[in-house]
Amino acid sequence: MKINEIIQKEEAAGVGIVTKQNATKDVPVGGQYMNVKKLGLGKGKPKTMREEFAEFMEAIDWDELKALGAVMPYLYKSPGKPPPSASSPNIITKYNLEKEKLAPGETVTPIKNMPNWQQYMDAWWRDNKNKPEAKAKVDQIRWSAKQVNKPIREINENFADGKKKGKSRPGRVKRAGASCKGSVSSLRSKAKKYGGEKGKMYHWCANMKSGRKKK
Repeated sequence: MKINEIIQKEEAAGVGIVTKQNATKDVPVGGQYMNVKKLGLGKGKPKTMREEFAEFMEAIDWDELKALGAVMPYLYKSPGKPPPSASSPNIITKYNLEKEKLAPGETVTPIKNMPNWQQYMDAWWRDNKNKPEAKAKVDQIRWSAKQVNKPIREINENFADGKKKGKSRPGRVKRAGASCKGSVSSLRSKAKKYGGEKGKMYHWCANMKSGRKKK
């Protein structure tokens, strides 16, 4: 069974879904998630396998990109505008520094110590990567990451969107020096042992095998 089939089966199964047939006065149709947030178990409806898979495959090491000079926190000052805040810095990229020039009166100051940079950028990327008004900055980030040999993957294709089919993931497993051979436990052990792309591919293989066993 292919990943798309696993995902579609998982989403169509409807385990625990409240329908007209099993709804009650206390738990109406669609009310299966009504107490999740109240009990501190999350924010409501859980993510589907497709959503979790897409997030996993697009995991970006923002701290590494910062260290490589690709995407960094800066304080940007411009005449007539409110002063910047260190808790909400400007995202300055390699593209900005190399391709653009500051106007008279503008300054940019790097923030050398920002412990929550990874979390800050994860939140920004999640909220803005698909917004038309953020496209210029997103393109700058992608260009800059590519320049330091750490390209950011496009996740709107193949298995992630559930529409296109292909063998890009298996081919990528091989290119990373990994293999999907072995048990789920052995693959997870290798995922922990290796870092970077190779470790991610072992983790992906383990998830796929685990999904097949549940069909």
